[in-house]
Parts: sequence; C-alpha cells; structure tokens
Amino acid sequence: MRIFVAAFFGLSILWLGDSSQAQSRLSPQLPAKRTLDRYGLVRSWWNQAALDPTRDKIHAVTIDEEVFFAVSTGGMVTAFDAENGRRLWVHALAKHDEPASGVTANDELALVAVGLHLFAIDKFTGEMVWQVELPDQPSTAPVMDDHQVYVGTVDGSVYAFNLKRIKELFDKRLLPRWSLLTQVWRFNTSKPVVNKPLVNGRVVLFASLDKSAYAVTARDRDLVFQFEADSPISAPLASSQYGYVFMATGEPDFKLYCMNMNNGELLWTPFNVGLPITKAPRAIGDHLFVTPVRGGMYNLHVPTGDQLWWKPRITQFLAASSKVVYASDQVGNVVLLDRANGATLGSLDLRRFSVRISNERTDRLYVTTPRGRILCLREKANEFPNYYLNPERRPLMPEFASDEPAKEPDPKQN
Repeated sequence: MRIFVAAFFGLSILWLGDSSQAQSRLSPQLPAKRTLDRYGLVRSWWNQAALDPTRDKIHAVTIDEEVFFAVSTGGMVTAFDAENGRRLWVHALAKHDEPASGVTANDELALVAVGLHLFAIDKFTGEMVWQVELPDQPSTAPVMDDHQVYVGTVDGSVYAFNLKRIKELFDKRLLPRWSLLTQVWRFNTSKPVVNKPLVNGRVVLFASLDKSAYAVTARDRDLVFQFEADSPISAPLASSQYGYVFMATGEPDFKLYCMNMNNGELLWTPFNVGLPITKAPRAIGDHLFVTPVRGGMYNLHVPTGDQLWWKPRITQFLAASSKVVYASDQVGNVVLLDRANGATLGSLDLRRFSVRISNERTDRLYVTTPRGRILCLREKANEFPNYYLNPERRPLMPEFASDEPAKEPDPKQN
C-alpha cells in the first residue's frame, strides 16, 4: 500500500509539473539568470518534492554529499541527486499523519523514524532494506556508524541497535515482532533527549534537557564523560572534521563551549554570546559560524575560539565557498558575505524559498518553498563540489589531456 501511494503521488507531481497553471500556483519564480550572473552564480538544478499540495507542507530537509532528502508533513519522503537534481525515489511511510523525523544517511542507507518504526531505505534506489519497531516514541532523528544505529526517545533514553542483526532478522521475516533482539544497549537520562546524537565510531555523544551532555562508548555504553552545564543546553550539538564538538547553553549563561569528543576536554575558553543560541553552529574548515537569536552571525576561529568578524541582522548560515558565505537575513533574503571579513557582497530575494538548510558538507546552496519547490545554486567556477565535513568522500576528479599537440618522437633517441 505504501509503495502504491508513493507512486500515485509521484505521478501526480509529474503531472502538475507539466501544467503551467499548477506551476504558477505551487512554485515561485526562479531567480533570473542576469541576477545570478551578477554574483557569479548559476542555477544548478530545481525540482519538486512529492506531497499533497492541498494539505501538505515540507516538514524537514536534510542532505549529505550525494543525496538531498525532503520530508512532508504527511510523511512523504523524496530523494534527489544532490548534484543534478534527478529525483531518485519517493516513499509514503506515514499512516494518518504520524510524525516523521528528518532523514539521516551513510554511504548506502537512508534512515527515517516514523511513529514507532525505523525504516532503512537504499539511498540511491529507494528499495526498502529493513524496518524495525522502536521501544518508545523517538524524540530525535536516527544516526548511525558502521555497526549500529542510535535513536533518542521521549523518556530520556538513547538506544543502540545492531545493524547486522536487524538485517538478518528482517530477511528471515522476524521483524517487527522480534525487534527487541536487535537492541544492543539503552542509556537513560532523567529528562528527554531532543536532538540527535553525534557519533564517530568510538563514542556516542548526546545532550539531555537535564543540562548535561553524555559521552558513552559505542560498543557497550560505558560512560566516557559527563559535562554538567549550569544552564540548559539550548541548541543541537555540532562537530567539525577535526573531532571538535560545540555546545551552546541558554539563560543565564549564553555560552558556547568547544570540547574534544573523545574525552570531554575543553579546547578553548567558552565564548560568551550574551544571547540564546538555538541553531547548531556550523564549522567549515577553520571557520565556525554561530547565529544567536537576534544576535547576527559570528565567525569564530575553530582552533582558538577567537572572533574573526561579526555581522548584524543575519539569522542563519546557509553555505560557504572558499571566498563567500551565504546566509539568511531578518527579512528572508539570501545575503552574500565576504568570508574573510564579513563585508556584504550582495543579496538575492528568495523569500518565498523559506525552508532552508545549513549545508556544512559542500559549497552548494539549497533553498525550498513550503510547498516543496527545491532550488540548488552554485558558483560558476565550482563545477565540482567541495567536500568539507568528509573530504575523503570526494570522488577523484577526471584528468583531461593537454590541448597542446603531442610532440613527434625524436628519431635520434631510437
């Protein structure tokens, strides 16, 4: 039934895409080529997520280096090739508008929690790989490493499930009845865990509303360290490619901490923001972009915590290239900033594309309308994306032959 519904909606979106009247009703005008030319940008691609246009909106958008995912309020999940916009697959996973998490992916799988079920889908083909029943209502999106998947729940727990065991039981048609057999461990805190954990293969790090961050071993949940803050942790934990973790606390502290994920050591003096931080900081190389509520955007030096520059009236980091930072301002424009000093280089009126993602993985800029119209922009010079968070995943670039004609062999050397 789920596959039939997904196919039905997929066909309906394709039909709507061929109707100029429906296009104008569902999709705002794309930015003009001459406007993008002014800033050295091009429309990399645009497409439409599957949803019921009479009642659905986009609930969450997530991305990795290869695939862009859009989840609707009605539980429709659409996957697109992140680089060319080709729609890869559509799934209708929810029943009766069950709450769905954002999508988390690794090299092969895309995970999404819907109601009390966790689904694993082949990231590229859309084939259902497995599903398992969760012991309690999830409060976070799932995350995974090479061996396990981790989910926070409303009772303050974080559960670990064995990926290999899940697949074995699913192939034997023993799931969801025997879902309990896939559980490796449970770690319980006194209050809910509301943001997804961070994992590095060795340690699982998560924050609870009890004002503490916990790091436990991935294998057997042994406590590595517990960081007890004086104020509630106010934003999702964030990390950098160097293994640094960034944690923001709310009133009355309003501080930003940087610690080593493996041992909890503080790496620089906490940065005193003075305003609440509710969005996860984003690290691009040595630059950390922090956007407090009504506090503009700070660019901090990752190794030291020193402030490099501050820009008022910025509300969200969107993407960055080697020279330009793309961000949202208070009225919804996309602002272009000089990465070196924060100077304003220009702005784009993309206010109707109000669903935005903070892309810390590549230099692509993605914006979406509430009705599922997706637009990807890139700089003209960057035909191939730069990989920031996982540079080792970048494919090998093709080598081109020289334009100069080959030299004739010297007969004297024969």
